[in-house]
Amino acid sequence: MIFGDAATATLLTINPRYFNIDFTFGTSGEHFDAIIKKEKYLQMDGRNVFNFVMKTIPADIINLLKRSNLDKKDIDCYIFHQGSKFILDRLTKNMELPEDKVPFDIYNYGNTVSSSIPIILEKELEKGHKYILLSAFGVGLSFYNTILKMENN
Repeated sequence: MIFGDAATATLLTINPRYFNIDFTFGTSGEHFDAIIKKEKYLQMDGRNVFNFVMKTIPADIINLLKRSNLDKKDIDCYIFHQGSKFILDRLTKNMELPEDKVPFDIYNYGNTVSSSIPIILEKELEKGHKYILLSAFGVGLSFYNTILKMENN
């Protein structure tokens, strides 16, 4: 995947349409060098990144759902970091998620790193989902998962 260039901004308001009901985050320093800049170049060990995502993200999401008294089927939309179609397809399959609940939309952007989630989120907010789960993972083998709930639902 080619890296794209993007920036996003978030509008904060006292009358939000969605609010955060819970979140988790963490990092695994064991393989810190799986994605790292050495000298002038960004280097990535794809196998270590893939293994980290497949082991860490599903387990953390299940934990987050349990803490929030929700089930996988309660989530209307899962927005994962858009770094790799292969990783998203594997996450979707391994977690037994319906493909229509996991948008993939980087064909026009490339991997925009931290902007990939807000780019897709902006499109999904208009669909009126009750629950949206966001999942970010990457550099330093870090991760962040959160659940958004639509206000008044």
